Amino acid sequence: MGVTDFVQVVKVEKTLSQVDSILAGGLSLADVSTKQCTVYDWESPELSRILSIFSSKRCKEKCVYLLEVLDRFWDDHYRAKSRIFTDATHCGENRAVESSFMKCIQSFKWIASRMDEDLHYATDLFYDCENVRSLFGSVAPYVVSQVSSSSLKKAIGFKTEVSYCDALMVLKSWITSKVPFRASMSQMWKFYTLLSEGVADAKIDIKREFMSSPSIFTPLQRPRAI
Repeated sequence: MGVTDFVQVVKVEKTLSQVDSILAGGLSLADVSTKQCTVYDWESPELSRILSIFSSKRCKEKCVYLLEVLDRFWDDHYRAKSRIFTDATHCGENRAVESSFMKCIQSFKWIASRMDEDLHYATDLFYDCENVRSLFGSVAPYVVSQVSSSSLKKAIGFKTEVSYCDALMVLKSWITSKVPFRASMSQMWKFYTLLSEGVADAKIDIKREFMSSPSIFTPLQRPRAI
């Protein structure tokens, strides 16, 4: 059974007062107060139920498969339904915001990570790309499945850039795991350079973050063969 057989996305006409506050946030207060806007939203009760079940029961393999199938059908079937527009006739101009269908995808912990067996929000995981891999190597909370649709990758919110907070979070996960891992000298140099920039910009409190526990990784010393 293909995803289009059980994930139906339906078009629903709503007045602005019926639209979720998150969706309405994409419209200006002037539009709301002076005109009665019509919004044509997209919803998928089936997908909401599926994600709710998969997330609550931690169905990791099914979640991985669901993402792969959504990726396969995204550009042809679902991309246009990830955004909604106000009716130009009523509001004077079209305004684009995320649809309820897209918000549904983002609101559940259903994305599998390479680092653990848990499921996560899409916005909490990294997409395995050069910007991220050059800093974290292979040991980071990457999405299990690579996504071929650039539109889906952007819409769902996977991280493709590394912030100072992201670097600290990954560093702490390395420290907690206490497991040796492979990393090049250039990778670790770039990683600690990013952290030092965060300290210089006062975005990282060096005393709070680095003085309380070991935080410098060194090459693993192996005994020489005799």
